[in-house]
Amino acid sequence: MKDVEPLNIDRVKSAYTDRWKKGTPGRALVKQSDEKPGQYAVRRDGSNEWHECLIVSHNERLWGTCDCIGHTNHEGACSHLIAVYRLETLRGNGFVPVQPHGITVEVRSKTQETADQIELTGQEGEEA
Repeated sequence: MKDVEPLNIDRVKSAYTDRWKKGTPGRALVKQSDEKPGQYAVRRDGSNEWHECLIVSHNERLWGTCDCIGHTNHEGACSHLIAVYRLETLRGNGFVPVQPHGITVEVRSKTQETADQIELTGQEGEEA
């Protein structure tokens, strides 16, 4: 699975409307993991494939990843991550807050932003 990266939901909503529509509640089946906070299994309508997604919050920002090819090969959140985001937002749920134990910072256009990679710890100190 691709490393956890910032999820710019507003950008996906405005620039990648196809992903936003595919993530409409009711167009995907979303199952939350009982064992791993922030972890979900997602299957879009018309597909037999389940994809593993992770969405967490840190510093008032959402971070996530998905094991699908779309998320690996394209910019921004895939439709599976959007489905999780839209469903949990509709339900009024928040996302699991995490504290990183290592952050890499990359310089972009003379500004620094939180890196595209963040190490997360799971329950009892196990890596997520």
